[in-house]
Amino acid sequence: MLPFNVRKLDRGFTLIEMIAVTAILSIVAALAVPNVLGMLNRNQANSALGEIEGAIKEAQKLAIRNGQSCTLNIIAATRTVSGTCLIRNRVFQAPVSLPNGDQTIIFSGKGNTSNGITVRVSLDNNANVDRCLTVATGLGIMRTGDMNGGNCVTRN
Repeated sequence: MLPFNVRKLDRGFTLIEMIAVTAILSIVAALAVPNVLGMLNRNQANSALGEIEGAIKEAQKLAIRNGQSCTLNIIAATRTVSGTCLIRNRVFQAPVSLPNGDQTIIFSGKGNTSNGITVRVSLDNNANVDRCLTVATGLGIMRTGDMNGGNCVTRN
């Protein structure tokens, strides 16, 4: 027997402690969920834009390599990028739309283009995610960015 009365403190958590921890976790989750959803939406739009950009770069490189013109079609209804000189057609599965509609770009045998385009990619379920890709007339330089008031504001 112990010489004095020792009280054991390891009997578990009180109800007040459990409620406090649950409340704190609920607040943290409420703050984190919108950020995670926004990140997923941006990733879907960036993935679709990356597919389009990759196809355009491939068409431009193959036009230069082969020394002949190359036509590239971006079809909004089927979310497909196809062309006369692409190795394979691109189909992006993300829930995106192309508000600018179908577009065609033609690269000469030197990789130049006489018709620059702006491809806009927006998510079907979130109007706040609008990404864009601009191909400049002339050299065919490509830049990606965000849509802002109908204009493509490029970042690179």
